[in-house]
Amino acid sequence: MLPSPAAGLKHGATKMNKPSIDGTMTRVGWQSMLQARPMQNRAAKQETGVNGAVRLTVKKRKPKFLIPPLSWLIRPRLSKRYELDKLGECVWKLCDGKRRVEDVIDSFAGEFHLSFHEARVAVTSYLKALVQRGAVVLILNHEEYKL
Repeated sequence: MLPSPAAGLKHGATKMNKPSIDGTMTRVGWQSMLQARPMQNRAAKQETGVNGAVRLTVKKRKPKFLIPPLSWLIRPRLSKRYELDKLGECVWKLCDGKRRVEDVIDSFAGEFHLSFHEARVAVTSYLKALVQRGAVVLILNHEEYKL
């Protein structure tokens, strides 16, 4: 299960590091993060469990220390499975690469009868968890990418 929406981002966490073209890290403010477009990772597989919950299977990278002959003995899992609750499922389905984070928040707020600020806390915490787990990517400059 993903963390509850109450987990959210730490108070005051308004900026995020973003790698630039030359490899250095630049700071991105929360206003530009609202303009980012979340998109489901194509490598993440979605399936529905017996209870109707959405399960995501995300491929993991092979650890760098696993080289032959060690890799012949140790077989790590190369994927991880996550089960989403109803709130996470809603956020996951809204991550289509066409909607901005702000639009996802508005849709989420309308569906669950929340204010924009309440929905922002829930959506940003779920997006953060999905990005950290590799299920969702954030496209910061939409003009550079064709969907």
